[in-house]
Amino acid sequence: MLRGLSSASSNGLGCSSSASCSQPVLRVQVFGSRCKTLSHVVQNQTEGRLFCTRPNGTNSSSPGCMLPCSNASQRQSHFGLAATPALHHHHRSNRRMALNSVAASDAAPRQQQTEQASTSGTQPVQLPPGTWVDALPETQRYILADEWGFDMVGTSLPAGIDPRVLLRAVPEELFQHDIKKAVMGMVKPLVLMAAGYFWMGYMHSIIPLWQQVICWLAVGTGYAGLFTLAHECARGAFMPQHPATQSLLGTILMAPSLFSFDTWRIRTFNHFCEVNKLGKDVTAWHPLTLGELSESGPLRRKLLRAFATTPLKLLGSIADIGRSMQGWDLRTFYDLLRPGVMTSWIVTGVFAGVVLPALVAAGGFSALFNCWFMPWLVFHAWLSTLTLAQHTAPHIPWRMDGADGAHDHSRAVVSGTVTLRMPGWLEQLLNYPNYHVPQHLDLAAVPFYNAKAATEAMREKLWPYMSEATLTPKLVSNHITLWQVYDETREQYITFDEAMQIIGAQEQQAAPAAPIVG
Repeated sequence: MLRGLSSASSNGLGCSSSASCSQPVLRVQVFGSRCKTLSHVVQNQTEGRLFCTRPNGTNSSSPGCMLPCSNASQRQSHFGLAATPALHHHHRSNRRMALNSVAASDAAPRQQQTEQASTSGTQPVQLPPGTWVDALPETQRYILADEWGFDMVGTSLPAGIDPRVLLRAVPEELFQHDIKKAVMGMVKPLVLMAAGYFWMGYMHSIIPLWQQVICWLAVGTGYAGLFTLAHECARGAFMPQHPATQSLLGTILMAPSLFSFDTWRIRTFNHFCEVNKLGKDVTAWHPLTLGELSESGPLRRKLLRAFATTPLKLLGSIADIGRSMQGWDLRTFYDLLRPGVMTSWIVTGVFAGVVLPALVAAGGFSALFNCWFMPWLVFHAWLSTLTLAQHTAPHIPWRMDGADGAHDHSRAVVSGTVTLRMPGWLEQLLNYPNYHVPQHLDLAAVPFYNAKAATEAMREKLWPYMSEATLTPKLVSNHITLWQVYDETREQYITFDEAMQIIGAQEQQAAPAAPIVG
């Protein structure tokens, strides 16, 4: 659900020329003619509003979710970064020392604030705590990795590191865009989809069931690769030199999924700024919490059990379609965003109301079932599984962004995002959606075809703090059978039955004592 998007406007464009913000802010390009000269759209994470602010304005050097300029000099000028590269050490112990030194230097302002607070008698600044795996020896972490279906379980990144510092681990050439590679990313999924549709049409009514299933898998997997490109358009990384064409392409590619492109884009921005933030990172994947379960009624608890403890969990993204529409109420969106939102709603509505009925008219409901519905389920299985696996693990905490500073953005990005390994041919067909850490660090800097190389470059410098897993039946089974409910107090996942036992005990303690009859 989109939260806190104000509809109030401060000028004719629906945006103000500047904004003050004490929290990290979100920078995104304006797609279209509105505010495109000397301005960015900024989401104020404190007030929940969208602003237009000049690149040299008050927010231009704020850390957080970032969209850098197209080359090194512009990026360094925009964010105030020095050209000196960091983290050059190649020996493992030296790399850890290098990261700790960077963390210490980057956290110096916080330490200075703490010292000033202590001398002035005010409350000192608290650095976020680590996790329970930080105290485990490396051997024990390897054992846990094997039990969980992981390849590597990382410890917590030192607190207080600016995301811009971590980006220096990525070679400059990986930020460059290549239109040929972008086009090839579209050709491969289209060829796979065409092959599936051709075989279904060629065999028609005599196609065996097992071949029909293969065709569903081929078409659905191919469309998942196209959806990755629509996501690239949404974050501004597919054709950044042509934003209008990029938005049009993303709107068309996303329509068969029934997601609205512009609402997906807004929710994507929110996710990148609120990574693993409890109660706020609700637009991509948010765990079912013990508190939410305890506040649910009997019927809702039964529904939650059905979706949290069965393979239906791997289709959870379907429910997100309705939430992303915001009740078809434009008032929930800032007025600057309404034209784009309305356009993407219309395109999605045309597909659902015109294209799908035309498919039924041409081939009956069997054509709708075979050519769209079943491949659509396969696509959602990929979307749900990848999103779930990237943001869920027993050692990854979801924390609130309170006064205690429990949530640390860089730590959530590096240590709180799981890199999911898959066969190379499958990664290519899906357009590398499993390498997500570079996206979390920088909204639109690294294009999808460089995501794997960028992740490997970061791994060279940050390997002690990164977690990796291979997509295996064991990993998927653990997500379904073990990691069902998140206990936000103990910061760990428990099973649904364990959660109900805790809730039952709490309800029994809270129940008034029965009167004693003498």
